Amino acid sequence: MTGLIPSQHGVHRYPGIDAKPPAQSPGRDFSAVLRGQAIPWENVIYQEMEFTRAIRTDGWKYVARHPDGPYELYDMQTDPRERFNLYGQPAVAGKQRELAGQLDAFFARYADPQYDLWKGGRSKAGRLGGAARKPSSSRPLPRQACIPGAPAKTSTIN
Repeated sequence: MTGLIPSQHGVHRYPGIDAKPPAQSPGRDFSAVLRGQAIPWENVIYQEMEFTRAIRTDGWKYVARHPDGPYELYDMQTDPRERFNLYGQPAVAGKQRELAGQLDAFFARYADPQYDLWKGGRSKAGRLGGAARKPSSSRPLPRQACIPGAPAKTSTIN
């Protein structure tokens, strides 16, 4: 499992490519893999899309939405189609805290403050001509059932 961030870190070494990775980036050069060499690797992907952030590991997926949810937690080993949202279930409370902590720590370290919507930054959407969206406390957020066996609204983050 890999995201696109690591690919930025080896590309600038190739002839004819004048690109440097961002100074503050979680990525790394994995060009050794392309040459057939083994390197240590952690199967974790962090994702962000405006007010939604997620972490995906081999076994779990946790999704958080700013400011008040809904949140999602899926056991990807037993529920790879993300049909049963386990968020809020006592049996997985430790895993939920662990993933939420990892997600928060990642974005605390790597989020660009000017675009960190979770901390009052502005949207990048306006840079491409789109309208920037601000969170609204008057806009009701959908609630999700956290009952085992109940169908959960699935996320579009994979």
